[in-house]
Amino acid sequence: MKKNLLYIFIIIVLIIILVIGIFTFSSLNVDTNNIQNTTNIIDDNSKIIENEIVFPDRIVYKDENYKYFEFIKDTNEYKSLINVLKICIQSYTTDGKAVTSDELNNIRNSSFLEFDYNTASKNYLISFRDNNLIRLFKDSGQICSSKLENTEYLKNILNNLTKNMAPYDLDYKNFPLAAVISLNSIKEYNRFEKIYENVYQVKISDYDTYKDFENKYDFNISSISEESFGNNIVILTMSNFRNIDIEVNIGNIRYTYSGTSNTYSPNVLLVSKIANSNCIYNTNLELPTNEELFSYHDSQVENLNTSIFETDFTKFYKNYKSSSSRISKSEAKEIAEIGFDEASRIVGEYPKSSQTCTLEDVHPNNFFTRKYYEYDFSDPTTVSAYCFSREDELGNGVTIYVDSKLGKIIGGRAFGD
Repeated sequence: MKKNLLYIFIIIVLIIILVIGIFTFSSLNVDTNNIQNTTNIIDDNSKIIENEIVFPDRIVYKDENYKYFEFIKDTNEYKSLINVLKICIQSYTTDGKAVTSDELNNIRNSSFLEFDYNTASKNYLISFRDNNLIRLFKDSGQICSSKLENTEYLKNILNNLTKNMAPYDLDYKNFPLAAVISLNSIKEYNRFEKIYENVYQVKISDYDTYKDFENKYDFNISSISEESFGNNIVILTMSNFRNIDIEVNIGNIRYTYSGTSNTYSPNVLLVSKIANSNCIYNTNLELPTNEELFSYHDSQVENLNTSIFETDFTKFYKNYKSSSSRISKSEAKEIAEIGFDEASRIVGEYPKSSQTCTLEDVHPNNFFTRKYYEYDFSDPTTVSAYCFSREDELGNGVTIYVDSKLGKIIGGRAFGD
């Protein structure tokens, strides 16, 4: 009797195990089929990601627990996610509503997807809270699709794809150090990228390399260990700026510099690998803006010495044709020296020892008289001119045209790379 009861018990247990096994296998099979079968669905729907949106280099998912997951281009998980996204994004516009910086910050406080690129392309963000697609700019955004389809299905797929993935946190720690570093030791090490004349930067992805820099420049951060490089990298910046503001995003890392000093010192940023360190933007607030540079250039053009630089070619041709005089090469050389001084502001300075001179027929142009927003101009009429050239050892240089009759600078050209 007891043996019969034991057999019955064993049979019941086996049946239960078999039922659980069948149910589990069916669930997994359905999930897998759901992901794989999305390719078939796409054929009947929009392909906005192919036609309007460039395939991202990676997709970053932030879940409701503030954990970040990365889908790298060409992996199976990436391809599965792209297939689902193609049936979610069914419309696209370039005239959508603007999104402010504050609104974007609020969106990023909840769950989202971000399309990220290793180039200067603008990122895209899918807000699960607002159920829309936003194209991102530096400090704002624009809605490209105001209503996404199949978002619950997308969330289910994301949960399935990420359940076995290791998550990231979007963390960073900044360590401005007081160590004094010589500029020569930075240049001679040949491991930094020159950002500005006074800013040098390097990305460090492993602990041994980091220790090389610590030993070289005699600084130590006790909280950075070999374990720190599991989910992080270090960005080491050498500069003579007192103030360095750093902003870390999924798509980029931004440095803003202000307030120079007389000494160079290191700044160490320990930052999560989920932030895109391939897109580091550096802004020097001490430099003049483009508009300031353009305005300065135009003011220099307006104040050219018109007794040396020709600015009115109609008047010049009239005087040139009626003149029978001719200036000597030595006279033209003195005039060209003034031209080289002005050209150094436009294209840089070249060694005087390389100077040559030829007498040629040239087309007068606006090399010296062109304002920033004006186009290059060469006159079709040719004029006999002394052509003085200077160049560097790489073959880059500048030529000054001095007309051989009136001794006016009538243009020039830059050459080389």
